This record gives sequence, structure tokens and C-alpha cells, in this order.
Amino acid sequence: MHIKAISSISSKSEESGIYELAPTDGIDNLMEYLGLGDSYTSGEGAFDYRPGTDSTDNMCHLSANSYPMLISRDLYNTRSGNSVACSGAVLQDVGSSDDKYKGQVKNVLDFTHLKAEQPLLLSSVMTNYMPGYVAQQRFIGHYSPKIVTVSIGGNDVGFGDLLESCVMAKATRHRSDNDCFSTYEDRQEVISLIDRNVASWTKLFRDLKKKSPNSTLVAIGYPQVADDQGSCGLNVNLSRIELELSIEVVKYINSSIQKSAASAGISYVDIGDALEGHKLCQAKSYNIAVNGLTAGKDGGVFGINVLGKESYHPNALGHQLIEQSILRKTKN
Repeated sequence: MHIKAISSISSKSEESGIYELAPTDGIDNLMEYLGLGDSYTSGEGAFDYRPGTDSTDNMCHLSANSYPMLISRDLYNTRSGNSVACSGAVLQDVGSSDDKYKGQVKNVLDFTHLKAEQPLLLSSVMTNYMPGYVAQQRFIGHYSPKIVTVSIGGNDVGFGDLLESCVMAKATRHRSDNDCFSTYEDRQEVISLIDRNVASWTKLFRDLKKKSPNSTLVAIGYPQVADDQGSCGLNVNLSRIELELSIEVVKYINSSIQKSAASAGISYVDIGDALEGHKLCQAKSYNIAVNGLTAGKDGGVFGINVLGKESYHPNALGHQLIEQSILRKTKN
């Protein structure tokens, strides 16, 4: 069955921003589904990382438990669905068409030299969907998937750095213990940074459409990971004001991504509520869908704390809930 987006459903319920998929004919696609994005898509924090994506050179952290891989297993099969999302990805890591672009993997050649000097490696990367070596858009051009989900933006506005700066303020004696980003000016700076990225995200979505006109593109937002009204464990290490900030930033990023998707003429799925009932400061430890402050597998020491890349990212349960939200809102 060939698939294309045919309509949007708009309501005041959680179903707003949902898009139905329906069959069509005459489209030549080499695979059913491909996931693109950053750490919230690759599954950093859900562990069980794909071999070759959890090393000093390649830290894409592409997890078998990530929502694109769960979608691939549940709707298609391992040959018809896949993901090339990579932790730390910014806009150019997804959409660069520059042959001089070097991937996220350390010491990797740019695309021009990979093709000329290491064609076997390049062939292996493309055949085995190895993230981090080339811009993610090249997999769209190569396979023309029927459906592509793309989630990007958090790293472009430094959301992880923002959280880290809030944690660091409490982890070292050299900084104030006051709430970070607590003033109007501080918060306005974050909002302005997001606003400055809207045009770039719109261009990315348009470029991806041009790369594979027969693909249905779907932009995916970010989930809310914490409750600012609940009781937080020690591993959260963020004040109520800082939790409020994180919630507002995610809301604003999501609304901005939705705006970019609309401008580019692609669908958008809001997963802001996907982890409801299982967020940090909201659920019992055995039922939480998000990692708190953790050393992870590659944490660095900051003062007396260890902050791993998996901190504040959805765990395996979180990705199951995100998958369920996406499937529900797109009618599978």
C-alpha cells in the first residue's frame, strides 16, 4: 500500500494537529518509513544502542527502543522501516546538502571524499542506515521513503545547554544558587533565539520535501518531561521556577515547529502530552518515563555531580508512550 497525507483534523481536544494517512497509487518508494532527528528521536536515554553508535567516535546513541524503531517494528518490518537520528544533531546535520559537510562522527571524511576514497564505507553507511557519517537528508534522497518523521530544533536553541546551566548553578561553589533564567530579560532571550530559528526550520522542511517529493513528511514536536506542580526526586535537581521555564520553552519550541511545518506545507504531530502521568516529579520511580540527572554511559564530572547525556531524556517506557501517541494521533 502506498500512503500519502490527505487531511488534517483540527479540534480543541488532544487530537489537534493530527493527520490521517490514506492509500494512493503510482509512487515509487524503496522503503516505508524513516525517522530523522536528534537525541529525543535517536533514543538517547533508552539505552540498548545500535552497535557502532555508542563509541568515542560515534555517539549518535541510536536505540533499538527509540520510537522510530518501535514504529518500524509495529507497522512495518526491519527492512521497511528504520532511523538515522543522531544525538546532538542540529539543523545542518539533518538537512545539509553540501558535499563538504562532515558528519557528526569524529574524523569522518566529508561526503565528496567518502565517495571518492572510501566508497565501501559509504555504501555500508547507506545500506545499514548508520547515522552520523552523512547528513540525514541523504537517506531520504537515496530511499525516497513513503513516510518520514523529522524532529529537530532543541539543539539549535541550546535547550540541553540551558538545563545544564541550571544544574551547574547548584553543582559548583563558583556560581550562584539562585534560579537560572529567572528574570524577564533572561527568558525573553530564550524566546528570541527560538524565533530566530523558525525561518531555518521552515527552509529545512521545504528542502526535505524537494529532496523526495513522493515522501510524506511529518514534523514531530517534543514531549514535556517534568511536572512543575509535583514532588521531585533528588535526581531532578531543578527548582520549581526552572521546571516552569522548561515547560514554557518546550511549549514555545513546539508551537514554533508547528508554525514552520505549516509554512512548509507538511504535517505536524504534537507529542507534548505523550508522557502525561509518567513525567519527572509526577510518578513513582518505577513508573517514570524520563531519566533524571544521571551519569549515563558517558557522563562528565561537574563539581560534585556527574551529568550524563542521557539526563532529562525519555527512557524506554517514554519512547513506548511517544510511539503510542504518534500512532494514535496519525491513526497508525
